[in-house]
Amino acid sequence: MLPFRERLASLKIIQLVVSAYQKRIVRLIIPVVIITLVVWLGSRELQSINPGRMLNELRGLSPGSIIFMLIFSLIAAAVMSSYDFVIRRHFKLEVTRWAAFRYGWIANTFNNAFGFAGFTGAGLRALLYKKSGVPLKTITTAVIFLSPIVIIGLSLLAWACILHILPVAAMLQEYSWLRWAVWGMAAYFPVFMLLQRTPMFGKWFNKGEGQIPWKTILAFLLSSLLEWLFAGLAFAVAAIQILDGLPIEALVGIYVVAAIAGIISLAPGGLGAFDVTTLLGLQLLGVDPDRAVTVLLLFRLFYFVIPWLIGMVLAALEMMPRREKLGELAGAGWSYSLNKWQRFWGWP
Repeated sequence: MLPFRERLASLKIIQLVVSAYQKRIVRLIIPVVIITLVVWLGSRELQSINPGRMLNELRGLSPGSIIFMLIFSLIAAAVMSSYDFVIRRHFKLEVTRWAAFRYGWIANTFNNAFGFAGFTGAGLRALLYKKSGVPLKTITTAVIFLSPIVIIGLSLLAWACILHILPVAAMLQEYSWLRWAVWGMAAYFPVFMLLQRTPMFGKWFNKGEGQIPWKTILAFLLSSLLEWLFAGLAFAVAAIQILDGLPIEALVGIYVVAAIAGIISLAPGGLGAFDVTTLLGLQLLGVDPDRAVTVLLLFRLFYFVIPWLIGMVLAALEMMPRREKLGELAGAGWSYSLNKWQRFWGWP
């Protein structure tokens, strides 16, 4: 009787899990658990922060340091437009290189600012290309084609962490949940490389025209790697203006782990997961919480906020002379991302 009871109990558990998934409870629990963990870790670390000391650190920056951070962050933001150059060539989009660069800048900086798992950037990219006369079906295929490729560069950098090219061993040992996250992200690269040669992938992401040429795949891989590498270097550039004696590879490694934590949090913009993970990593290197938060503020300002403001200006120019369409563009991009988010998670 006991084995039968055990099988019956296990069957009930399976039924419960299936029922919970069908009711989208599981997909609600995942981000809630991760956000709760982030809040719990962050609340402990942020209690020791001194805002006055942070302001003193910011006032001590030289004009040369500010200009250097600004220039490098703008270069890092510009690198993200390389995706648009590749989809322009692969899908033979009838837009100029300058237009592709602008559309990429707008979509990517809005996506950095608002997140929603990439839906913000996808929606704006589709709207901008459609406005230029590209058929909606074509640009939708291009956006879908781009979606599984964006994080490949981060997956490659995860391998750099695992192989100790980026020294984050202490961070992964101290916080074991981050080790699983890094390994999970690293596994994405070989899985993608296998799947992209299958007929199913060609049907879904290449308009049913068979396998994607290796030249195109490699171009996308390079674009993704450059995006994440330059983002990590932008973080390191911000950090070395405040911190002394820390190797660049260690700072880039912290950024990579924090970016992975932000992505797996499945919340808009990471919802603090990136910031708390960065804070924890810097503290393991002996950095005071005040200085660590100052680094985060600088990085957020120069890599996220300033490029996004430029993206706002570019979006406004795209809407000229009918400026009222800017609100329509922003609203449509927001609605698109929010609808996708709600459709996937079933909330709010």
